[in-house]
Amino acid sequence: ADGIIVHNCGEQPLPKDGACNLGSINLSQYVIAPFTTIASFDFSEFKNDVAIAIRALDSLIDENLKNHAMDEQKEMSKNYRNIGLGIMGLADTFAKLGIVYGSSKSIDLTETIMKAMLRQSIITSSELAEEFGTFPKYTNELFDSEIIKNVLDDKEIEFYRISGLRNCSLLSIAPTGTLGTMLNISTGIEPNFALSFKRRTISLGGKEEIHDVYCGVAQECIDILGTKSLPKYLVTSHDINWKDRINLQSAAQKYVDTAISSTINLPKEITVEEVEELYLYAWEKGLKGVTIFRDGSREAILTLGNEDTKKGDDFFTRPTELDADVIHFKNDSQQWVAFVGVRDGKPFEILTGPVDMELFPI
Repeated sequence: ADGIIVHNCGEQPLPKDGACNLGSINLSQYVIAPFTTIASFDFSEFKNDVAIAIRALDSLIDENLKNHAMDEQKEMSKNYRNIGLGIMGLADTFAKLGIVYGSSKSIDLTETIMKAMLRQSIITSSELAEEFGTFPKYTNELFDSEIIKNVLDDKEIEFYRISGLRNCSLLSIAPTGTLGTMLNISTGIEPNFALSFKRRTISLGGKEEIHDVYCGVAQECIDILGTKSLPKYLVTSHDINWKDRINLQSAAQKYVDTAISSTINLPKEITVEEVEELYLYAWEKGLKGVTIFRDGSREAILTLGNEDTKKGDDFFTRPTELDADVIHFKNDSQQWVAFVGVRDGKPFEILTGPVDMELFPI
């Protein structure tokens, strides 16, 4: 789980003094017999884990009440009990099932998964309400909302309306950048940025080595199939048309009561007119939010490593030498040191670590 995150975020639109309580489920773990002709998605186990995750996030609200920075945040969290369970590993799920991201099959599967996820979340939140009570600001008009009608029939709505809901919001798809990187899986609802890249390492003795590194799902495919020739269904963000990205996100949005964080990678050659068309199409398809990144528009967080970079004599080109202020301080009880590189009278970079030549070889 992401744990408790208190910030403003596009995937969880918040009222004044609201706070996020987000968690994410790795969908790719539910694929049985991945990369085979009999590969399938285990919906039974998935729904069971959704129920567990909803209960866990709800319990975190009470656990975290005393940790909010402001009393107003504490009151909002207590009164509305907002949670946001999301997904990650969706692109890896498609790959393990032999489905191309953005295809009609991938869109249909996304809709089926998210529909099951919302339905189970509503049922579990209603069960929690029966056990512990609804959130204090609850009104049963929530069961008149269209999104609930997407997953419950009329009899079910009247049944669960009796108990009400424990949580004002239930689902939210965050970018999961840190989680996905840590677990080496595709992030949030997005495709993989790259299937392989080169990693440069330098040992303490100064020896430099270049390693071919595959993203998690590509490496797993290689290990299972016994070949480095990757199947065509293993695609990256640059292989997928932006309309297919929006269509897939739109299918998921029908079953997400808050919002979805997603960045669409665009080629450098894309025109202003096409970007306008993209945003209008996203609006027509009911997306609550979408972000674009045009290659070369600014320094990217993720790159393929083959860009034609030119080092200019500007402020952001790292010089071979810098004047530095050396600052000693304590990090808890440990002695640390920081080197603040200064250029043109302004801080340029900071290198910091413990005063320990093995941990921080100055």
